Amino acid sequence: MSTTTNEQRRHDFETFVIDQYLHVSLEVTASTTSYYASIMGRVWGKHKPANSRIGTDSHLLSLGIDINDVWLVASAWEHGLIVLTHDKMRFIREAVPEVQFDSWI
Repeated sequence: MSTTTNEQRRHDFETFVIDQYLHVSLEVTASTTSYYASIMGRVWGKHKPANSRIGTDSHLLSLGIDINDVWLVASAWEHGLIVLTHDKMRFIREAVPEVQFDSWI
């Protein structure tokens, strides 16, 4: 049986994550979505796709942008936090000069 369909393993994992990490996580709120939208708008404004019919997911993929990175940076921007990453995030960094990035590696 696959671990993704094993209800008990899924429950155990979710319980572990909640117990260990919920207290240090940031909630995604309506305010966070505004920061996310600003980042997406800035990226799209500077790097429009060549074909106007290309979907958002495909266009972001062509730029090497992981949508989870956009959410991460939106949350950091909202709370005035530094993003610690070894990833380049070139287009996101370019779009959000208000956010400081650092790497400890």
